[in-house]
Amino acid sequence: MVLNNINIHEDVIKYIVTLLRDKFSIDIDSNTKRGENFFGSNIGISAKDMIYLLYLSEQRYNICFEENEIGSLSFFTLDGLSDSIVKHMKNMVR
Repeated sequence: MVLNNINIHEDVIKYIVTLLRDKFSIDIDSNTKRGENFFGSNIGISAKDMIYLLYLSEQRYNICFEENEIGSLSFFTLDGLSDSIVKHMKNMVR
């Protein structure tokens, strides 16, 4: 099975944006805020909600984030989190 990275990446971004809106009442524009830190003033997710977001993402995609990923600042952006999820999905297909 071949994964189309662009489509998968966009689907993951849509999922994260939907979670942020529906679970945490955080409405972000997926086109303009892809590189902004989730904890920054423009998005402002709480640490507790971020943990829940990661948990829900792990459950949905049947993945487990690694400690070295969570230690990276880029992980806490829309692009960074979606890239990490896609990477895990690709590793599962191999």
